[in-house]
Amino acid sequence: MKNKSAPRIGLDSITMIITSESDVTVCLTACGRPDLLATTLQSFFEFNTYPIREFMIYEDSGTPAVNAELWRQYPSIKWIGDDVRKGQIIAIDTMYQHVKTKYIFHCEDDWQFYKPGFIEASKQLMDELSFLCMVWIREKEDTNQHPIIWQEQYGIMKTNHNGLWGGFCFNPGLRRKSDYDLFGSYNMHAQFNRAKPWKSEATISKLYCNAGFRAAILKTGYMKHIGVDRHVH
Repeated sequence: MKNKSAPRIGLDSITMIITSESDVTVCLTACGRPDLLATTLQSFFEFNTYPIREFMIYEDSGTPAVNAELWRQYPSIKWIGDDVRKGQIIAIDTMYQHVKTKYIFHCEDDWQFYKPGFIEASKQLMDELSFLCMVWIREKEDTNQHPIIWQEQYGIMKTNHNGLWGGFCFNPGLRRKSDYDLFGSYNMHAQFNRAKPWKSEATISKLYCNAGFRAAILKTGYMKHIGVDRHVH
């Protein structure tokens, strides 16, 4: 899959191959936290070992040029956004509707990657298990106490909170474009609720559960959350 003539993006020794032969597109949601985004990008480029077709970032802060320095550092990234905040769900829909690859690696702007091979391991599992709607790559001790049925090399996320949450989330992880297309768009089914910010994920998770899908988690983790005290409201 590697293409020697494909452009590389990144800084110094941090590089990543962009090639039209790849079956993965990266879609990242950001919202006015360029320092955290810088760490996310640097660590992703350092530890990702899988070629990608395109890297898109939707900046939803509504603040012009908030990522100006990162624009200069990463010119091959496709930066999307508006002067008005549209919300996470619309940001995701906007990016996903432009994806032409089989897989989407969804990402957020407040994670730090620390181990290579996460796309390869996730893709292998999704290729084996057609009922997976996404694969978690957090540490197994860092799942907000979500119940898990463990197999030898992976775990299946059980429904939680009286069946409201089946494991689907917008944390970084691999998913299929065709599974997104099943529902037309996420905004048709879920909107952001300030009083219950988790509700949109739970609503979409229930859609997947009702359609027979489940989420999985790898037995080893590849990233950690760095935005605990910097939550976007």
